[in-house]
Amino acid sequence: MLDLGSLDVNNADYDHDLDFPVLKYTEMTGALLKESVSLCTAACKKFPSSNERAAKYIKRAMDRKHGSSWHVVVGGAFGLEVTHELRNILYVFCCAKLAVCLWKCS
Repeated sequence: MLDLGSLDVNNADYDHDLDFPVLKYTEMTGALLKESVSLCTAACKKFPSSNERAAKYIKRAMDRKHGSSWHVVVGGAFGLEVTHELRNILYVFCCAKLAVCLWKCS
């Protein structure tokens, strides 16, 4: 189990001008990591006013390509603690004010 603690991208420590993904935590490697970061960034850009639609977009794409059960949280401030499969978690800041946590848990 991984305790990711609390995330608040409105915090003064977070640089709001970033326009590129910044990894906070991951166990993913190689092609899966690259694909996941690209997918998260694309979803946040495609649905800038709907975190729910961005999360659904990411989940459906990951379930289709890598099998279920992927879970996604997209938002500007959240805390979570999740159980995940080994090497199947990503926690990334993208699109300046959003963060995405993506993990697989069957």
